[in-house]
Amino acid sequence: MRVLVVDDSSSARRFLSEMLHEIGVGPVTGAADGAEAIETLRDDPADIMFCELHMAPVDGIQLTRLLRNAGDSPNCYLPVVILTADATHTQMKNALLAGANAFMSKPVKMSTVHKKLISIFSHPLVFVRDSRNLRPVLALPALEAMAPRDAAAFMPPGIARGHQRNLDDAVDGESDGVDKQPLTRRDLGLR
Repeated sequence: MRVLVVDDSSSARRFLSEMLHEIGVGPVTGAADGAEAIETLRDDPADIMFCELHMAPVDGIQLTRLLRNAGDSPNCYLPVVILTADATHTQMKNALLAGANAFMSKPVKMSTVHKKLISIFSHPLVFVRDSRNLRPVLALPALEAMAPRDAAAFMPPGIARGHQRNLDDAVDGESDGVDKQPLTRRDLGLR
């Protein structure tokens, strides 16, 4: 599985890269900012992107929106995990509404990353396009936290309840007893 780690801190990129290699994921490529991430994805497509929330000039949420909606996006459906050390409910909600597949608080643990990878690829996020924007279809718990008129934009009619994204899978949590076997592309539903 090819991974892109986007963080303006080289030590944070190196730490997450080593953690991903430890659980059997790789190759891992790094980028220091959003512009570099987009160029890297054009030259070396990834299967998933881990992205720091706080970067300049383009933060992780803006990068996710750009990836989802730019006409020349290298992969508008690329799974995105937003990372931050100072998570707030508003940041989490904004990241998920922008199309992030998951939101994780730093410091991350190997078992949490492992669990999150399995969750993302076993329960893919469903997207719909409205006019120009690609929007995620969120599960009822996420929608209930929004104003009714905002929620309507993310719950189009005709989407079966079984295809709705479970918010619990999108937000990090701890899990003991995670299988330490290396992940394969097949484990994650990739070819």
